[in-house]
Formats: sequence, C-alpha cells, structure tokens
Amino acid sequence: SGRGETLKELALFRSARRCATLANGFFEWRDESIGGGKTIKQPYYVTRADGEPLVIASVCVDEIASGSGSGKRACETSMCTTSTTSTALEWLHDRMPVLLTSDEDIKRWCLTSNGDDGWERCIKPCEDGYLVWHPVTTKVNRADYRASDAVKPTKRAAEQNVGSIAALFAAAPPSKKQKHTTAPLT
Repeated sequence: SGRGETLKELALFRSARRCATLANGFFEWRDESIGGGKTIKQPYYVTRADGEPLVIASVCVDEIASGSGSGKRACETSMCTTSTTSTALEWLHDRMPVLLTSDEDIKRWCLTSNGDDGWERCIKPCEDGYLVWHPVTTKVNRADYRASDAVKPTKRAAEQNVGSIAALFAAAPPSKKQKHTTAPLT
C-alpha cells in the first residue's frame, strides 16, 4: 500500500497509472487482551454496509501486454492507496484504503492525468455509515489461510472461552511456587 498523501513524491507514481481495484472487503487487525496478561491480534473484516463491492483507489505497478494485439496493456500488479481512517474505524486502525464511493470519484481518480490535482480530492476517508465490520477467525492471521470461513462473523478470541473452566485458568495470574514442608509425625 502507499500513502495517498505522499503519492506525488513517489517516482513510481509519476510513471504509473491510477486504477481501481474491486474487493468484497478488507481485513484490519487490533491487539486485544485475552486474559492472563496475554494479547492476540484480532482480525476484523470490513465491508460496505450495502453489501456492494468496495472500489479501492489503486496504482498500477506492473503492466503486461493485454494479448489482444491492440497495443493496450493490462495491470498485473496494483498498489492500494491509503488515507487516514474514518472516525467510525479509529478504534480499529489509523489508516484505511482510499475508497472511491461515487462515479465522480472513480472518474476523477482513473481518468485525470498525474499533472492534474483533481485526483487528490479522492484521498480522504469515507463517510461514517458507509462501512460495517465484524470479528473473524484468528486463522486469517496466517497469510496462507484461504478457507471459506475466513470472512464469517465469529466471536472475538477474547470472548470465545468466557465462562468456561479453560478461561478461568487462562486468566489466573501465574502462581508463585510455595515451599511446602511437612512436619514428621510423632
């Protein structure tokens, strides 16, 4: 990802073209206490409130020939652009993808030239109410995890054993070994 506020300063940006990436959602992680002085990186899945795909402002990093013989090139690798976060997501992370929330934003981002400053108006957090989120399994903390439950809502790891014997012992502070002595029976 690249900070939208400093894109103009990147040599890569001056020669690259801007594009839009469609996504169903994105993950953010937050350190949360699970008791006993331990923390875990709790993942959250963030999506549009209306269920439609997100349109993420991106920069085409690596292009390849489209193969159609038209001389057009296709984007093979793109870089997500980020901005400060919306007030609704401040509790979760201080940055978020730049989301193009209107047809006007998409056109401004994708069609204005790099010398035109119009695209910079897109570098902003989305409005509150545009996104929803829920905790997901900590299995997504592994980069290779691709199972269908990766985006399924679940309890936060800190809530999963609440009220269980396992949680009682997990939350107990480490005991100091006491020296026990026994007196001989007489």
